[in-house]
Amino acid sequence: MVGSKMEAGGQGVACRPQEGQVCVDRVGGTVVDLQGNALAGKVVTVCGIMCFAGTTDEDGTFSVQVGAPLRSGEYALSVYGRPDHGSLYLQLPVLTREVFLSSAVELPALPPGGPVLPPDGTPASSITSGPLTLSFANGTAFELDIDDMVRGEEGRRLRVAVVAPAKATFVSHAVWLLALAPFGARLSIPAAVEIVGTQGLSEGQRVEFWFLEDDLLAQGGNRAGLGAVAAEGRVEGGKIRSDPGQGLTKLTWLAVRPK
Repeated sequence: MVGSKMEAGGQGVACRPQEGQVCVDRVGGTVVDLQGNALAGKVVTVCGIMCFAGTTDEDGTFSVQVGAPLRSGEYALSVYGRPDHGSLYLQLPVLTREVFLSSAVELPALPPGGPVLPPDGTPASSITSGPLTLSFANGTAFELDIDDMVRGEEGRRLRVAVVAPAKATFVSHAVWLLALAPFGARLSIPAAVEIVGTQGLSEGQRVEFWFLEDDLLAQGGNRAGLGAVAAEGRVEGGKIRSDPGQGLTKLTWLAVRPK
């Protein structure tokens, strides 16, 4: 890293950070499912300009060895639940030499199957998984994470886990929270959103559709783990629909919040 000096020697190496950086030895925590059961063998990374990786043990704990100077706000924690659980990005807490997440990272189990995303460039179509229907415009192309691409058709299945809205890490006051797979998939044209169930919202109520950001190198800084509005919509006939021409361009997590 430019402007810093790391001296060889393994754990406890010398670290001379630049102004605003913190020498971080490791980032640790625990990964569980929504029932609190440990999830072993899940890849955990601390990523920004550089990436550092680790894997959860049998008891769900992880310790990502960093040993480098980091700047707050430029790195995020990612926990990959593939192939059977959702994945998640989290903003790191205040950086210290030893960073430990005080709360376990919770990953929902995904359903075993689901409809396959249409081939790139095909005519307009819709697919439904659980309460969620996505409608794709004519000519939509999909960019998948390499881990999903190598799985072929299985990696292209839309799988949706319904999660208690209170567990949302990236938006407050949500009434719907859905974890989506293939996690991180990009769409060239926004896909219209329809969710069955009003969750107590009144007919005609305006809503916002929020998604979990996963852009580690966005202009202006690391956005991974933060939330952003993907679309607006309304409640109509017992369903929540995005406005015409609006929708999702990333499949990560989706939340609905009253406007």
